Amino acid sequence: DPYYSDKDFLHGQVFANIRKLSPRQERLLAEVDMRDLESDRIVMFQKRFYWLLYPVLFVLLPINAPLEYWGDTVQAAIFVAFSLRYLLVLNVAWMINSAHFVWGLDKNHKQSDSNMVFLVTKSYWPQYHYLLPFDYQSGEFGS
Repeated sequence: DPYYSDKDFLHGQVFANIRKLSPRQERLLAEVDMRDLESDRIVMFQKRFYWLLYPVLFVLLPINAPLEYWGDTVQAAIFVAFSLRYLLVLNVAWMINSAHFVWGLDKNHKQSDSNMVFLVTKSYWPQYHYLLPFDYQSGEFGS
C-alpha cells in the first residue's frame, strides 16, 4: 500500500507517487467501467484537448507573464514561473495526500460513513481500512 502511514514521510510523499502500478493494479483498473464518463463531452474536454492546452496554459502563459508585465529576464521567468512553480505545485498536491494519511485522523475519533463527513473533508473514506476496518457503518464489506 503506497500510503501506509507507518512508513516514513518521504515514502508517502515521493515514492508512492512515482511508483509504477503493479500488473494486478493495471488489470483491476482496466476492469473499471468508465463508459459513462467517456461519453460525457464536458468531462472528456481535458482529455481531448490536453496536448493543445498544456503548452499554452502550463508553459507559455507562466513564462510570458513575468516577461510582459514585470520586465523579468527569460531565464528568471523560466526558472521562477515555470520550473519553481511546477515543483511547488506538485509537492503541495502530493503533500495534501501524504499529510492526510500521516497526520490526518486522531485514532480516538468516532468515524461514520456519512455524506456530511465527505462534504467537510472530501476524503475520509481512504482511511477507514487503516483505522476502523470493521466499522459497521463504513460499508467496506459490501453493506
